[in-house]
Amino acid sequence: MTPEAKEELRKIFKDNGLSKDDIFSKKLKDKYGNEKEFVIITRPGIEKIEVNNGIRIELEATHVEKELCVVKCYATMGDKTIETFSSATPQNCQTPYLMEMAEKRARARGVLKLMKLYAHGVFSEDESPEFERNNPDNTMK
Repeated sequence: MTPEAKEELRKIFKDNGLSKDDIFSKKLKDKYGNEKEFVIITRPGIEKIEVNNGIRIELEATHVEKELCVVKCYATMGDKTIETFSSATPQNCQTPYLMEMAEKRARARGVLKLMKLYAHGVFSEDESPEFERNNPDNTMK
C-alpha cells in the first residue's frame, strides 16, 4: 500500500471515529502459500461508518434455501447508489444463522463499496471466517 493510500485510510478511520478496537490487520496465505496482509473492520466499525456518512441501506433476500441465503443490498450515500450481493452457506459460515450472516455481509459490502475501501484492500470481519480477529487459521479457503 502506498503512503498516500495509508494516509487516506487513516483520514477515513479518524473522520468516522474508528478506534483500534474497530480495525485490525491480518496476514493470510493464499492457495499458493503467498502471504498477504489485509486491513479488517469489525461490525461496530462498519456501523460507525454507515451512521457517520448517512448511508442508507435497503436489503432484499433474493435466494433463501436451507443451505444458501443470498441478500441484495442497495447502499446510498448522497446521490450515489451501489448494488451488491452477499451469500452465506454452511461452507463459508460458522453459524447456523445463514440469513443473518448474509444480511451482515451485504450491509458491510455496501458500506465498504460506497466508501471505496475495497480499493485499498479493506474488508469486513463478517465477510469470511478467515477474517475474524480470533480465528487462528491463516489460510484463505
